[in-house]
Amino acid sequence: MTMTATRAWSLIWGAMGVAALIGGCEAERRADDVRHAFPNQAASLLSTRLAPTAGLNSWVLDSDGVRATFPWAAGEPVTIQTGDFVFQSFELGVIGEAKRVDNAVTYERDNGFVYWLSEGHGVEEWLWVDAVANEPVASWRIDGAPLDQRGEVVIVSDLAGAPRLRVTAPAAFDELGKPVEASLVVAGDRLSLFVDATGEVLVDPMWEDLSTMQLARASHAAALLPTGFVLVSGGESSFGGGGGGGVPQGLSFAESSAELYNPAAATWTPTGFMGDPRMDHTLTTLPSGEVLV
Repeated sequence: MTMTATRAWSLIWGAMGVAALIGGCEAERRADDVRHAFPNQAASLLSTRLAPTAGLNSWVLDSDGVRATFPWAAGEPVTIQTGDFVFQSFELGVIGEAKRVDNAVTYERDNGFVYWLSEGHGVEEWLWVDAVANEPVASWRIDGAPLDQRGEVVIVSDLAGAPRLRVTAPAAFDELGKPVEASLVVAGDRLSLFVDATGEVLVDPMWEDLSTMQLARASHAAALLPTGFVLVSGGESSFGGGGGGGVPQGLSFAESSAELYNPAAATWTPTGFMGDPRMDHTLTTLPSGEVLV
């Protein structure tokens, strides 16, 4: 390699190193700003048990039920996957390049910043933005998945109509850290987020998997309740629950736990335990609304 070529490569690598250093400093300043502005929420916003991993020109977040892939370039869509179901989300107003801040993936917005984290059965998106009265603080265009508004919950379905994810806005705070109301509104393929506040706000949309119960089980029983909810109990499990801590991986056992399915919100909620573990049993709803096991 000639001296000129060597110097050229040295300049390129040096520029890349400076850019990485500047990007790292900017990301750290961004984290410090969040901690200063919202000290009570900063830990939830920046920390999670799973850190993003580097993909091909992207960052990837994995949760128990959802994988989200974030392109480095903000103009490209975020790809969200649960099982064999994949769709794309175009967040309007996002600019710049994706960066990692602690365990979050962050973009700059035209009205603030957005932070994505892995959380439970889905991915959590914190928005730190300036709110304007009667205008959405954020909007997403969804490709490859119909949207269905069910009260405060938005259901993302596959093309066969089966609910696969739900989107909620469970937490929002004004610049003093006081809780404020947040709401989601669907219009065609557009999902918009509103808050009942103006000025600086922190709001927390959640994108959660709906394809599985809280606990994977087989040979369980189910009963339709008068409320329209579905009660599921017992069954066979190979991890967690009634087997306790010393159960070898791959060894199945009967469960005693129960869950309720809410068809309106497409959600599963744990709801206590039976007196004894059971599998291959039956549930019968009585006229009184009680359930016989």
